[in-house]
Amino acid sequence: MTTSLAYAQKALNVRRDGRVGMLFSDPTGSGAADAPQVFVSGTATCPDEIMTGPAGAEK
Repeated sequence: MTTSLAYAQKALNVRRDGRVGMLFSDPTGSGAADAPQVFVSGTATCPDEIMTGPAGAEK
């Protein structure tokens, strides 16, 4: 996952406590009346290096 440099607090939070979760629940534009919701939780790490593009982040 990535985040904008403007949201550096997200990276700081992951470095402090690696427990994370993501909720996918916005059916806007899907045309589905009862779109499913998906919650994913786990443990994450966040390196100290700042990358300004996807090159080198393949792994």
